[in-house]
Amino acid sequence: MATVSYSDADRYILHPSREHFLILIFGSDRGLVFERSRMLARSARGGGRESLQLVDFVGDLIASDPMALVDEANAISLFGGAGRVIRIAVGNKSLLPALELIAQAPPVDCLILLEADELKRDAPLRKWIESKSFAASIECRSDDAKDIQRLIDTELKIANISIDPDARDALGAMLGEDRLSTRSELNKLILYAHGKPSITLEHINEILHDASALNIDAVITAIFSGRPTETIELANKALSSGVDTNVLVTNTLRYAMALHRGRAEIDRGALFDDTLQTMLRQFSAYNRKSEVSAHLRNAPCGKLETITTALHDIIKSTRKNNYLTDERVIRLFLAFALSLKRS
Repeated sequence: MATVSYSDADRYILHPSREHFLILIFGSDRGLVFERSRMLARSARGGGRESLQLVDFVGDLIASDPMALVDEANAISLFGGAGRVIRIAVGNKSLLPALELIAQAPPVDCLILLEADELKRDAPLRKWIESKSFAASIECRSDDAKDIQRLIDTELKIANISIDPDARDALGAMLGEDRLSTRSELNKLILYAHGKPSITLEHINEILHDASALNIDAVITAIFSGRPTETIELANKALSSGVDTNVLVTNTLRYAMALHRGRAEIDRGALFDDTLQTMLRQFSAYNRKSEVSAHLRNAPCGKLETITTALHDIIKSTRKNNYLTDERVIRLFLAFALSLKRS
């Protein structure tokens, strides 16, 4: 049996063992499952096995007709060569009857790839695969910060372009939802910055940030920086550009709560820099690092608690009346900014 470890997965995928004709690729990161399955198929078709034919199956169809897998794995190609790469998208029905059949008479020159969602250690399919000497399992977890930075380095090296340090921080905080979306965003950014000597923070804001999100961030920054006039101007601009009032209030509440929590942790002895990094990651706010740092350092816990309570109350009243006027929100934001200006 072979459970390919997280650290060995990339090496194994480039050079899979010829002893394993059945490989389970599973996990919470569906993009990474997709990517690794395609890479394994390419690896199998290389190394002197270019004649392998690629066949895709829906798992529930195999479950309904277990012999279909046996027949396909041992089919002779009309175009020469008998080899197969069979990809199966695992569904809700059990594949174990079909796998038991294939295990009794292992196919020659055939690789079977099973693509599945997250499976617990005691899931029947995973247990069965990990108990067999001819099979391997590869878990695909979401990329962590190191994985994301490694991906950034790899893609930028291929494109022969550098990236500014602040842009790298901001980009890393925005990526990681799943592997495919990470690569897609990186490719979009590299294409946008083509011909430039380096990727800057401006490039990231222009191509990857949603315009409405930038408007919301600007309002929040003005409020907690204690700038009343700017708060009114930016709030009016955001609302007139189509930003939903409830979304603006909710995002302001999220920021106020995180700021209050961060201040409380610092007061209890947490390191300021660690708390700041947590907030920067949470809000993808590396382009506003100096402002967030000032908010975290200067905003009094008592005033943050008052702001949080007021925002909770306005959201609660909106749920009852299902109506929230722009004017009421702007007056509230103005009061917050004036209060923080005096602190």
